[in-house]
Amino acid sequence: MRQRRSSGVVTARAAVFFNELDREILQKSRGRYRLDHLLQKVIDKKYIGAEDLRAQYQALLEAESPLLNSALVGD
Repeated sequence: MRQRRSSGVVTARAAVFFNELDREILQKSRGRYRLDHLLQKVIDKKYIGAEDLRAQYQALLEAESPLLNSALVGD
């Protein structure tokens, strides 16, 4: 999924991925946080990498994300 530009299948996979990440955040936080909360922490960066998302997820939830650590994301 990590490409400079995407369309079609790649974009659809990204949409599903972020939907699943939102569900994971909701579940782990017991409804206190959503994907929006995570993205607010990285929105000021010009480029958002997987490590940025992992670090901010850890800071927000004090736990690691199985989804962000999966093979779908890579390094």
